[in-house]
Amino acid sequence: DDSLPISMVARAGKIFIVYSKTTKDIWLASSTDLGANFTKKKISDSTVGGRQRPVLDFAGDNVYAFWLDSRNAKYEVFFAKSSDLGSTFGLNKAVFSHPNSAIHLLGNNFGRLSTKASGSTIFLAFDFYLQTSGPFTSDYEVYFTKSQDGGDTFSNAKRLSDDLPNSHKEQQGPTLALLPDGSPAI
Repeated sequence: DDSLPISMVARAGKIFIVYSKTTKDIWLASSTDLGANFTKKKISDSTVGGRQRPVLDFAGDNVYAFWLDSRNAKYEVFFAKSSDLGSTFGLNKAVFSHPNSAIHLLGNNFGRLSTKASGSTIFLAFDFYLQTSGPFTSDYEVYFTKSQDGGDTFSNAKRLSDDLPNSHKEQQGPTLALLPDGSPAI
């Protein structure tokens, strides 16, 4: 009953895989011995609504996970952090919410998240499906946010899409990379 999509990051003998389980929970499978052994840990802390499309990255002993979550009757971007290589996670918190957020997902194109971490700085780029008028009128927007304190706080998400709001142009599927100087490229 484990389902896709998954996100995996592997560096320095450590492997972290985050995935949604029946779209209700977010789980982490982790290995610190080159994949010889894995442990599983539930990250999400709510049973209300659904959770899906998780992504993660890690820096040092810190593991950062993001996903789409509908526990508040609309989709929001949620976050959880582990400071001990995924053994335990802090409380889940919303890092992005929009008053016109979709109350359901339409297709597989919505809700792509991409994250990178460097030290205590975490970058997140994501697309978000906004209902602009009526249940099936939509606008896809790309946003960016970051934390410079290991996830304690996040900047207000900046809209990166260059179309006019409510123009119904699809801008989605951001990919995030870190440049050699540590700055993000989207």
